[in-house]
Amino acid sequence: MAKTLIKSTAVVGIAACVLSTQVWAKPDKDKGGPNIDCPAGTSLVAKFEWGSRYVFEKPAGSEKVVAIADGATASGGTWTATTPISHLILKGGTGTFTYDFGVGNQGQKNFDKNQLPPNSSGSSPDISNIQFCALLSVPPSCQVYGVHDEGLNDSHFFTIDPENNFQVAAFGEVCDNCDIEGLDTNQNGDLYGSSGDDPRGGHFPGCLYKINNGQAVEVCQIANDEASAIAFRPTDDSLWAWLESRQELVKIDNLNPVHQGCDQLCDTTLMFSPAKPIDVRIEAMSWNLDGTVLYAADTKNPTKTVIWAVTIPTMVAVSVCDHLLNGIQIEALETIPDGRLMSGVDGGNDFWLFALDVGTCEAEAVPVQSSFYSDVEGIAYCLP
Repeated sequence: MAKTLIKSTAVVGIAACVLSTQVWAKPDKDKGGPNIDCPAGTSLVAKFEWGSRYVFEKPAGSEKVVAIADGATASGGTWTATTPISHLILKGGTGTFTYDFGVGNQGQKNFDKNQLPPNSSGSSPDISNIQFCALLSVPPSCQVYGVHDEGLNDSHFFTIDPENNFQVAAFGEVCDNCDIEGLDTNQNGDLYGSSGDDPRGGHFPGCLYKINNGQAVEVCQIANDEASAIAFRPTDDSLWAWLESRQELVKIDNLNPVHQGCDQLCDTTLMFSPAKPIDVRIEAMSWNLDGTVLYAADTKNPTKTVIWAVTIPTMVAVSVCDHLLNGIQIEALETIPDGRLMSGVDGGNDFWLFALDVGTCEAEAVPVQSSFYSDVEGIAYCLP
């Protein structure tokens, strides 16, 4: 969900920064000391307090990002994370020790109280709490992101640079056999995609991917169905998905499961399911600016695309534009600041964009064309 068209940024990876190296600190007296903050350029991912076991303290919503293994004690243990961790800060007694993992570590790592500065008796104190920190993402220049379907299911990511004559360029790696259909960014600038029903080579239908620097990384399986469209709601940054065969609108409840991979189902909440089948094929979705209306592009009729406006939470749907571009299908939607829908058109031999006013159904062309990226399944604008 974009807030601006031109002055916007997207974060799809973790940038390397020069940060502090391993260090321990000790105050003057052995009467305990304050916690220290995560190093500059990083943010707190999770904090655990030790009692008879390690208990998650904050920040809310990150309970499952870091897992401290069973058997860990005040003397040490192991941990894993679903996101790259750049620093781990041990607190014990009157001092702290900071592990520095550079650009980030997701594999299993150990922590040990013997790294802490000794107390007045000369021994290492027990660990009282642990903080896990991650590098802040550094936004590149403004870009628009898209995904093109080559052949049956090879997914090619690309960018469009509106500050450079809408130049189109390849982005990252081809996700062979992935069949990615939906695309959107959250308010942190993280790029996500969802797969359709034609993946091959061990990939899963309805798979939710996080796109890190153009590389698709499995998060979880939304459902064993085509997840043809996804959209982040601007009011709460929740991710909603349309399941084509089931005709269900669902909300993904956790984007950071402990176990990542599409051999595991996402935690979801059913938001809408019709009482009887409806004759639609939803290819793309996008929220209006205040998160009260979800727009959906319906390509069931091959001679036209219908734009539906679904009011939330009543789930009342009305067609707002139902005679668009005869014979051309809209397969990508994104809302821009003036409320119009930036729409990606699969024109057969070329891909192009236009801005659609859902009040008048008038369309304004955007000067971008590509003869290769001609079957675009999703577009996403980055956030400021």
